[in-house]
Amino acid sequence: MNIYDEKNNEIVIDRRCDVCGESVMLEVNDNDMKLDECGELSAKWGYAPSEDGSAYHLDLCHDCFKFALSTLRDKRRSLAIVNKEIDLPGEDFGRIGGHAPKSK
Repeated sequence: MNIYDEKNNEIVIDRRCDVCGESVMLEVNDNDMKLDECGELSAKWGYAPSEDGSAYHLDLCHDCFKFALSTLRDKRRSLAIVNKEIDLPGEDFGRIGGHAPKSK
């Protein structure tokens, strides 16, 4: 005897950058398979006075992620100019794995 149960499954069909609205899904081999190529920026604050219990999450496309990373690298550089105890960031700032992109 077969016993059936109706299930409603939600699937992600697209994921968009929270800054520019572009899709971060890449089609693979012109078929229905898509890969999620997304940078993420997130934070969870505990008892910080101005952010008590706040949480943030942004999905970022490659261009918006690189812009955010560049902005943070520039901030680090400006701090290093004033405070000699802070090292200047290199081009690999924030990288924890993988290969550095080739220069053009």
